[in-house]
Amino acid sequence: MKYLVRLLTLFICFTFLLTRPAAAQTIDSVEYFINTDPGFGNGTGIATTNAADINNITLNINTTSLSNGFNNLYVRSRSSNGHWSLTKRWLFYKDAIPAANINRLEYFIDTDPGFGNGTNVSITPGASVSDVFWTVDLTVLANGFHNIFIRSRDDNGNWAITNKWLFFKDIIPSVNINKLEYFVDNDPGFGNGTNVTITPGANVADVFWTVDITGLTNGFHNIFIRSKDNAGNWSITNKWLFFKDIIPSANVNKLEYFVDTDPGFGNATNVPVTAGADISELAIPVNTSAFSEGFHTIFIRSKDNNGNWAITNKFGFFNESRPVPLNIKKAEYYFNTDPGFGNGTPITFTTPIGKILLISVSRQTFLHLPTIHHITCL
Repeated sequence: MKYLVRLLTLFICFTFLLTRPAAAQTIDSVEYFINTDPGFGNGTGIATTNAADINNITLNINTTSLSNGFNNLYVRSRSSNGHWSLTKRWLFYKDAIPAANINRLEYFIDTDPGFGNGTNVSITPGASVSDVFWTVDLTVLANGFHNIFIRSRDDNGNWAITNKWLFFKDIIPSVNINKLEYFVDNDPGFGNGTNVTITPGANVADVFWTVDITGLTNGFHNIFIRSKDNAGNWSITNKWLFFKDIIPSANVNKLEYFVDTDPGFGNATNVPVTAGADISELAIPVNTSAFSEGFHTIFIRSKDNNGNWAITNKFGFFNESRPVPLNIKKAEYYFNTDPGFGNGTPITFTTPIGKILLISVSRQTFLHLPTIHHITCL
Protein backbone atom coordinates (compact mmCIF):
# COMPACT_ATOMS: atom_id res chain seq x y z
CA MET A 1 0.00 0.00 0.00
CA LYS A 2 1.23 3.46 -0.89
CA TYR A 3 1.23 6.14 1.84
CA LEU A 4 0.81 9.84 1.37
CA VAL A 5 2.27 10.82 4.76
CA ARG A 6 5.72 9.63 5.76
CA LEU A 7 7.31 12.69 7.39
CA LEU A 8 6.24 14.53 10.50
CA THR A 9 7.12 18.22 10.41
CA LEU A 10 7.03 20.03 13.73
CA PHE A 11 7.52 23.71 14.37
CA ILE A 12 8.87 23.96 17.93
CA CYS A 13 8.81 27.39 19.57
CA PHE A 14 10.42 27.48 23.02
CA THR A 15 13.48 28.60 24.99
CA PHE A 16 15.63 25.85 26.50
CA LEU A 17 16.13 26.23 30.28
CA LEU A 18 19.38 25.05 31.83
CA THR A 19 19.33 22.93 34.96
CA ARG A 20 21.27 25.55 36.92
CA PRO A 21 22.00 29.24 36.23
CA ALA A 22 25.53 30.25 35.32
CA ALA A 23 27.09 33.35 33.84
CA ALA A 24 28.10 33.50 30.17
CA GLN A 25 26.76 30.04 29.23
CA THR A 26 25.56 29.09 25.72
CA ILE A 27 23.61 26.15 24.36
CA ASP A 28 25.96 24.02 22.28
CA SER A 29 23.87 20.89 21.61
CA VAL A 30 20.18 20.07 20.97
CA GLU A 31 18.81 16.55 20.48
CA TYR A 32 15.47 14.74 20.20
CA PHE A 33 14.10 11.22 20.51
CA ILE A 34 10.68 9.56 20.12
CA ASN A 35 8.99 7.45 22.81
CA THR A 36 12.16 5.82 24.31
CA ASP A 37 15.02 7.82 25.90
CA PRO A 38 18.40 6.57 24.54
CA GLY A 39 20.27 8.51 27.26
CA PHE A 40 21.78 12.00 27.45
CA GLY A 41 23.84 12.74 24.35
CA ASN A 42 22.48 9.72 22.45
CA GLY A 43 19.39 11.32 20.90
CA THR A 44 19.18 12.50 17.30
CA GLY A 45 21.15 15.75 17.01
CA ILE A 46 19.59 18.96 15.75
CA ALA A 47 21.81 21.43 13.90
CA THR A 48 21.78 24.80 15.73
CA THR A 49 24.02 27.81 16.25
CA ASN A 50 25.42 28.16 19.76
CA ALA A 51 23.53 30.82 21.68
CA ALA A 52 22.23 31.65 25.15
CA ASP A 53 18.66 31.09 23.93
CA ILE A 54 17.48 29.06 20.93
CA ASN A 55 13.95 29.61 19.60
CA ASN A 56 11.77 28.62 16.64
CA ILE A 57 13.34 25.31 15.60
CA THR A 58 11.78 23.49 12.63
CA LEU A 59 12.28 19.71 12.52
CA ASN A 60 11.62 17.24 9.70
CA ILE A 61 11.18 13.86 11.40
CA ASN A 62 10.80 10.59 9.52
CA THR A 63 7.89 8.68 11.12
CA THR A 64 7.97 5.70 8.74
CA SER A 65 9.13 3.25 11.42
CA LEU A 66 6.53 4.41 13.96
CA SER A 67 3.30 2.55 14.47
CA ASN A 68 0.02 4.33 13.76
CA GLY A 69 -1.44 5.99 16.82
CA PHE A 70 -0.20 8.27 19.60
CA ASN A 71 3.52 8.89 20.03
CA ASN A 72 5.71 11.23 22.09
CA LEU A 73 8.44 13.56 20.83
CA TYR A 74 11.14 14.67 23.34
CA VAL A 75 13.66 17.51 22.90
CA ARG A 76 16.45 18.74 25.21
CA SER A 77 19.58 20.90 25.10
CA ARG A 78 23.01 21.04 26.69
CA SER A 79 24.96 24.08 27.86
CA SER A 80 28.60 24.83 27.12
CA ASN A 81 29.56 23.70 30.63
CA GLY A 82 27.91 20.29 30.12
CA HIS A 83 24.61 20.83 31.92
CA TRP A 84 21.44 19.43 30.28
CA SER A 85 18.09 21.26 30.25
CA LEU A 86 14.76 19.72 31.23
CA THR A 87 13.48 17.33 28.56
CA LYS A 88 10.45 18.82 26.73
CA ARG A 89 7.68 16.51 25.47
CA TRP A 90 4.99 16.84 22.74
CA LEU A 91 2.25 14.31 22.02
CA PHE A 92 1.35 13.65 18.36
CA TYR A 93 -0.75 11.20 16.38
CA LYS A 94 0.46 9.29 13.34
CA ASP A 95 -1.98 8.05 10.74
CA ALA A 96 -1.39 6.66 7.27
CA ILE A 97 -3.67 8.12 4.62
CA PRO A 98 -3.86 5.87 1.56
CA ALA A 99 -3.73 7.52 -1.86
CA ALA A 100 -7.20 7.61 -3.40
CA ASN A 101 -9.27 9.40 -6.05
CA ILE A 102 -12.88 10.50 -5.80
CA ASN A 103 -14.78 8.50 -8.41
CA ARG A 104 -18.45 9.06 -7.48
CA LEU A 105 -20.59 12.03 -6.42
CA GLU A 106 -24.27 11.70 -5.58
CA TYR A 107 -27.05 13.77 -4.07
CA PHE A 108 -30.54 13.25 -2.67
CA ILE A 109 -33.31 15.50 -1.29
CA ASP A 110 -34.87 15.13 2.16
CA THR A 111 -34.75 11.29 2.41
CA ASP A 112 -31.51 9.25 2.27
CA PRO A 113 -31.91 6.32 -0.19
CA GLY A 114 -28.69 4.71 1.10
CA PHE A 115 -25.04 4.94 0.06
CA GLY A 116 -24.69 4.57 -3.70
CA ASN A 117 -28.43 5.02 -4.31
CA GLY A 118 -28.53 8.80 -4.59
CA THR A 119 -28.78 10.66 -7.90
CA ASN A 120 -25.42 10.46 -9.64
CA VAL A 121 -23.49 13.64 -10.56
CA SER A 122 -21.07 13.32 -13.47
CA ILE A 123 -17.48 14.15 -12.46
CA THR A 124 -13.92 13.56 -13.60
CA PRO A 125 -12.28 11.28 -10.99
CA GLY A 126 -9.45 12.96 -9.07
CA ALA A 127 -7.87 13.52 -5.67
CA SER A 128 -9.99 16.65 -5.31
CA VAL A 129 -13.24 17.57 -7.03
CA SER A 130 -14.38 21.22 -6.95
CA ASP A 131 -16.50 23.73 -8.88
CA VAL A 132 -19.07 21.11 -9.87
CA PHE A 133 -22.41 22.38 -11.20
CA TRP A 134 -25.51 20.32 -11.84
CA THR A 135 -29.24 20.81 -12.36
CA VAL A 136 -31.74 19.55 -9.77
CA ASP A 137 -35.33 18.76 -10.83
CA LEU A 138 -37.70 20.29 -8.25
CA THR A 139 -40.97 19.72 -10.07
CA VAL A 140 -42.05 16.83 -7.79
CA LEU A 141 -41.30 18.74 -4.59
CA ALA A 142 -43.97 20.56 -2.62
CA ASN A 143 -43.55 24.30 -2.06
CA GLY A 144 -41.65 25.07 1.13
CA PHE A 145 -38.36 24.19 2.84
CA HIS A 146 -36.27 21.19 1.76
CA ASN A 147 -32.77 19.78 2.33
CA ILE A 148 -30.35 18.74 -0.38
CA PHE A 149 -27.58 16.31 0.60
CA ILE A 150 -24.38 15.49 -1.31
CA ARG A 151 -21.53 13.04 -0.70
CA SER A 152 -18.58 11.48 -2.52
CA ARG A 153 -16.82 8.11 -2.64
CA ASP A 154 -13.18 7.27 -3.39
CA ASP A 155 -11.82 4.35 -5.38
CA ASN A 156 -11.13 2.48 -2.11
CA GLY A 157 -14.85 2.42 -1.41
CA ASN A 158 -14.73 5.01 1.39
CA TRP A 159 -17.61 7.51 1.56
CA ALA A 160 -17.11 11.13 2.60
CA ILE A 161 -19.24 12.89 5.21
CA THR A 162 -22.66 13.80 3.78
CA ASN A 163 -23.04 17.58 3.38
CA LYS A 164 -26.41 19.31 3.67
CA TRP A 165 -27.93 22.61 2.47
CA LEU A 166 -31.36 24.04 3.23
CA PHE A 167 -33.38 25.65 0.42
CA PHE A 168 -36.89 26.95 -0.19
CA LYS A 169 -39.02 26.08 -3.20
CA ASP A 170 -41.69 28.49 -4.39
CA ILE A 171 -43.58 28.71 -7.68
CA ILE A 172 -43.76 32.21 -9.07
CA PRO A 173 -46.63 32.37 -11.56
CA SER A 174 -46.17 34.18 -14.84
CA VAL A 175 -47.90 37.54 -14.42
CA ASN A 176 -48.04 41.02 -15.91
CA ILE A 177 -48.33 44.35 -14.13
CA ASN A 178 -51.66 45.80 -15.23
CA LYS A 179 -52.22 48.67 -12.78
CA LEU A 180 -50.11 51.50 -11.37
CA GLU A 181 -51.41 54.06 -8.88
CA TYR A 182 -50.05 56.82 -6.65
CA PHE A 183 -51.23 58.98 -3.77
CA VAL A 184 -49.78 61.87 -1.75
CA ASP A 185 -49.43 61.75 2.06
CA ASN A 186 -52.61 59.76 2.91
CA ASP A 187 -53.28 56.21 1.68
CA PRO A 188 -56.84 55.96 0.25
CA GLY A 189 -56.60 52.14 0.20
CA PHE A 190 -55.49 49.62 -2.43
CA GLY A 191 -57.05 50.41 -5.80
CA ASN A 192 -58.22 53.88 -4.71
CA GLY A 193 -55.06 55.84 -5.56
CA THR A 194 -54.72 58.05 -8.63
CA ASN A 195 -54.30 55.81 -11.68
CA VAL A 196 -51.20 56.05 -13.87
CA THR A 197 -51.63 54.90 -17.47
CA ILE A 198 -49.24 52.07 -18.38
CA THR A 199 -48.84 49.31 -20.93
CA PRO A 200 -49.27 45.97 -19.05
CA GLY A 201 -46.11 43.87 -18.96
CA ALA A 202 -43.85 41.72 -16.81
CA ASN A 203 -41.77 44.79 -16.02
CA VAL A 204 -42.81 48.43 -16.18
CA ALA A 205 -40.00 50.99 -16.20
CA ASP A 206 -39.32 54.62 -17.20
CA VAL A 207 -42.89 55.77 -16.52
CA PHE A 208 -43.45 59.54 -16.36
CA TRP A 209 -46.60 61.27 -15.19
CA THR A 210 -47.70 64.72 -13.99
CA VAL A 211 -48.81 65.21 -10.38
CA ASP A 212 -51.18 68.07 -9.55
CA ILE A 213 -49.90 69.68 -6.31
CA THR A 214 -52.03 72.83 -6.38
CA GLY A 215 -54.11 71.62 -3.44
CA LEU A 216 -51.05 70.90 -1.27
CA THR A 217 -49.68 73.30 1.31
CA ASN A 218 -46.12 74.58 0.98
CA GLY A 219 -43.59 72.31 2.70
CA PHE A 220 -42.60 68.64 2.79
CA HIS A 221 -44.85 65.89 1.41
CA ASN A 222 -44.60 62.19 0.53
CA ILE A 223 -45.62 60.63 -2.77
CA PHE A 224 -46.38 56.88 -2.77
CA ILE A 225 -46.63 54.51 -5.74
CA ARG A 226 -47.52 50.81 -6.10
CA SER A 227 -48.48 48.31 -8.78
CA LYS A 228 -50.79 45.30 -9.12
CA ASP A 229 -50.42 42.24 -11.34
CA ASN A 230 -53.13 40.32 -13.21
CA ALA A 231 -53.20 37.76 -10.39
CA GLY A 232 -54.40 40.49 -8.04
CA ASN A 233 -51.17 40.79 -6.06
CA TRP A 234 -50.03 44.27 -5.01
CA SER A 235 -46.36 45.24 -4.90
CA ILE A 236 -44.66 46.94 -1.98
CA THR A 237 -45.65 50.62 -1.78
CA ASN A 238 -42.66 52.83 -2.61
CA LYS A 239 -42.25 56.30 -1.12
CA TRP A 240 -40.38 59.52 -2.06
CA LEU A 241 -40.13 62.76 -0.09
CA PHE A 242 -40.49 66.09 -1.90
CA PHE A 243 -40.83 69.78 -1.01
CA LYS A 244 -43.44 72.12 -2.45
CA ASP A 245 -42.75 75.84 -2.70
CA ILE A 246 -44.43 78.57 -4.72
CA ILE A 247 -42.05 80.77 -6.68
CA PRO A 248 -43.80 84.07 -7.57
CA SER A 249 -43.63 85.32 -11.15
CA ALA A 250 -41.05 88.11 -11.33
CA ASN A 251 -38.99 90.12 -13.81
CA VAL A 252 -35.42 91.34 -13.46
CA ASN A 253 -35.65 95.16 -13.46
CA LYS A 254 -32.27 96.25 -12.12
CA LEU A 255 -28.66 95.28 -12.76
CA GLU A 256 -25.63 96.80 -11.03
CA TYR A 257 -21.90 96.16 -10.68
CA PHE A 258 -19.00 97.21 -8.48
CA VAL A 259 -15.27 96.58 -8.39
CA ASP A 260 -13.47 95.19 -5.33
CA THR A 261 -15.54 96.92 -2.59
CA ASP A 262 -19.30 96.39 -2.13
CA PRO A 263 -21.09 99.75 -1.67
CA GLY A 264 -24.28 97.98 -0.54
CA PHE A 265 -27.35 96.69 -2.39
CA GLY A 266 -28.70 99.33 -4.78
CA ASN A 267 -25.63 101.59 -4.42
CA ALA A 268 -23.37 100.09 -7.10
CA THR A 269 -22.97 101.33 -10.68
CA ASN A 270 -26.27 100.87 -12.52
CA VAL A 271 -26.47 98.96 -15.80
CA PRO A 272 -29.46 99.91 -17.99
CA VAL A 273 -31.55 96.81 -18.81
CA THR A 274 -34.89 95.99 -20.35
CA ALA A 275 -36.93 94.32 -17.59
CA GLY A 276 -37.64 90.66 -18.25
CA ALA A 277 -37.79 87.17 -16.72
CA ASP A 278 -34.30 86.45 -18.03
CA ILE A 279 -31.48 88.78 -19.05
CA SER A 280 -28.56 87.34 -20.99
CA GLU A 281 -25.83 88.26 -23.48
CA LEU A 282 -25.47 91.75 -22.05
CA ALA A 283 -22.24 93.69 -22.74
CA ILE A 284 -21.24 96.08 -19.95
CA PRO A 285 -18.53 98.75 -20.58
CA VAL A 286 -16.40 99.28 -17.46
CA ASN A 287 -13.99 102.25 -17.13
CA THR A 288 -10.80 100.88 -15.55
CA SER A 289 -8.71 104.07 -15.79
CA ALA A 290 -9.12 104.83 -12.08
CA PHE A 291 -7.95 101.36 -10.98
CA SER A 292 -4.39 100.57 -9.95
CA GLU A 293 -2.38 98.16 -12.03
CA GLY A 294 -2.83 94.53 -10.94
CA PHE A 295 -5.56 92.06 -10.09
CA HIS A 296 -9.11 93.21 -9.33
CA THR A 297 -12.54 91.62 -8.91
CA ILE A 298 -15.74 92.79 -10.58
CA PHE A 299 -19.09 91.87 -8.99
CA ILE A 300 -22.54 91.93 -10.62
CA ARG A 301 -26.05 91.26 -9.30
CA SER A 302 -29.67 91.77 -10.27
CA LYS A 303 -32.95 92.55 -8.52
CA ASP A 304 -36.50 91.55 -9.52
CA ASN A 305 -39.71 93.58 -9.27
CA ASN A 306 -40.50 91.86 -5.95
CA GLY A 307 -37.40 93.44 -4.42
CA ASN A 308 -35.43 90.15 -4.27
CA TRP A 309 -31.72 90.38 -5.04
CA ALA A 310 -29.95 87.58 -6.89
CA ILE A 311 -26.71 86.01 -5.70
CA THR A 312 -23.77 88.35 -6.37
CA ASN A 313 -21.52 86.91 -9.09
CA LYS A 314 -17.84 87.78 -9.30
CA PHE A 315 -15.09 87.63 -11.93
CA GLY A 316 -11.37 88.32 -11.59
CA PHE A 317 -9.46 90.49 -14.08
CA PHE A 318 -6.02 92.12 -14.42
CA ASN A 319 -5.69 95.86 -15.06
CA GLU A 320 -2.55 96.84 -16.98
CA SER A 321 -1.45 100.46 -17.61
CA ARG A 322 0.17 101.01 -21.02
CA PRO A 323 2.27 104.15 -21.81
CA VAL A 324 1.15 106.60 -24.52
CA PRO A 325 2.83 105.66 -27.87
CA LEU A 326 6.01 107.72 -28.59
CA ASN A 327 6.62 109.74 -31.82
CA ILE A 328 9.68 109.37 -34.07
CA LYS A 329 11.66 112.62 -34.07
CA LYS A 330 14.97 111.55 -35.68
CA ALA A 331 15.97 109.17 -38.51
CA GLU A 332 19.27 108.46 -40.21
CA TYR A 333 20.69 106.10 -42.80
CA TYR A 334 24.08 104.60 -43.75
CA PHE A 335 25.53 102.24 -46.37
CA ASN A 336 26.94 98.85 -45.46
CA THR A 337 28.91 99.82 -42.32
CA ASP A 338 27.15 101.14 -39.23
CA PRO A 339 28.87 104.38 -38.10
CA GLY A 340 27.13 104.15 -34.71
CA PHE A 341 23.89 105.58 -33.35
CA GLY A 342 23.54 109.26 -34.26
CA ASN A 343 26.39 109.16 -36.81
CA GLY A 344 24.44 108.16 -39.91
CA THR A 345 23.22 110.58 -42.65
CA PRO A 346 20.18 112.47 -41.22
CA ILE A 347 16.75 112.12 -42.81
CA THR A 348 15.01 115.49 -42.65
CA PHE A 349 11.37 115.84 -41.51
CA THR A 350 9.79 118.82 -39.79
CA THR A 351 7.28 117.36 -37.25
CA PRO A 352 7.80 114.32 -34.98
CA ILE A 353 5.64 111.49 -36.31
CA GLY A 354 4.34 108.18 -34.96
CA LYS A 355 5.78 106.05 -37.78
CA ILE A 356 7.71 106.25 -41.04
CA LEU A 357 5.85 104.56 -43.84
CA LEU A 358 8.28 105.36 -46.69
CA ILE A 359 11.77 106.82 -46.92
CA SER A 360 12.64 108.39 -50.31
CA VAL A 361 16.30 108.56 -51.27
CA SER A 362 17.52 110.37 -54.44
CA ARG A 363 18.36 108.03 -57.34
CA GLN A 364 21.60 109.94 -58.01
CA THR A 365 22.96 108.75 -54.70
CA PHE A 366 23.44 105.25 -56.13
CA LEU A 367 24.91 106.10 -59.57
CA HIS A 368 28.56 106.04 -58.53
CA LEU A 369 28.30 102.72 -56.64
CA PRO A 370 29.69 99.78 -58.67
CA THR A 371 28.22 97.07 -56.45
CA ILE A 372 25.00 96.37 -54.53
CA HIS A 373 24.89 97.85 -51.03
CA HIS A 374 22.48 97.76 -48.12
CA ILE A 375 20.54 100.72 -46.69
CA THR A 376 19.51 100.69 -43.03
CA CYS A 377 16.95 103.18 -41.74
CA LEU A 378 16.38 103.88 -38.07
